[in-house]
This record gives sequence, structure tokens and C-alpha cells, in this order.
Amino acid sequence: VPHLSARGARLPAPQRHEPRGRGLAFQTYLAPRPARVLIYSTAPEEERAARHAGLQKAGYRITEVNDAAALAAAIRHERYDAVITRLDAAEQIAAQADADIPPVLPIVARAERNSPQVRGRFDLFLLDGASLGQYLRAINRALRSSTN
Repeated sequence: VPHLSARGARLPAPQRHEPRGRGLAFQTYLAPRPARVLIYSTAPEEERAARHAGLQKAGYRITEVNDAAALAAAIRHERYDAVITRLDAAEQIAAQADADIPPVLPIVARAERNSPQVRGRFDLFLLDGASLGQYLRAINRALRSSTN
């Protein structure tokens, strides 16, 4: 059906604009280049799957390990742009004085977030139960700090 003005002139068809969710626009902004992220998690599968799907949709390539030996092997044998891990493993990784270690983002319990163990060692960290947006912001900050 052609669209006509009040005087009968033919008008262009109206453009449909799909609403862009705030999160999707934010995700698109955050992944200007594909980044490889290693995640060490022992969280339930359902929780990991939802978070990883969001990170992948934002353009990140995710590798997941669920034990400390696999984490150490992955860091030794592959190059990652960021590592997200539990606090205890993050401390072990950070203690290695190797320049090839990517930025490490520990997952910290809310009760520990202000402890010297966390604030004194890590510039960036994630709180346990962080949202996808918080993961995206933390990864973006880690990527920016590693390139400066």
C-alpha cells in the first residue's frame, strides 16, 4: 500500500526502527576488537552459559576451564587478552613475575571487596554475582589498561 500525503503525493514508506536495548548498544561499543578471554569458573552450568552467551554476543572469544591445572596450562600454552578467575587463583597468577601474563580479573565475594588483599593487589575485579554489563565493563577496562 503506497503512503500518500494529504495532497496525494507519494511518500517514502515509513522506516521501522527496532528498539535497541541499552545493554546491546553497550555490548557493541565494548568489543571494538575481538578479545580472547579465559574464564576459570566452578559456577553451575546454567549460570556460566548465560554469561558466556552474552560475552560471545559482545564479540569476545571465551575459553572456559574448571580446574586449577587446566587454568595454568591454558595460560602457558595460549595467549589471552584477559583472565577472569577466583581470587585464590588470581593471586597465584599475579604472583608469577612473567610479563606475558594477561590482565587478571579476580571474582571477589562482596564481603572481601574492601580487604587489603583485594584492593592492594588488583586494580580491577568483579564481585561475585556480577551482571553481564559489569563483566563487559571490567573486560573493557582491562583491555584498555593492557594497551597503555
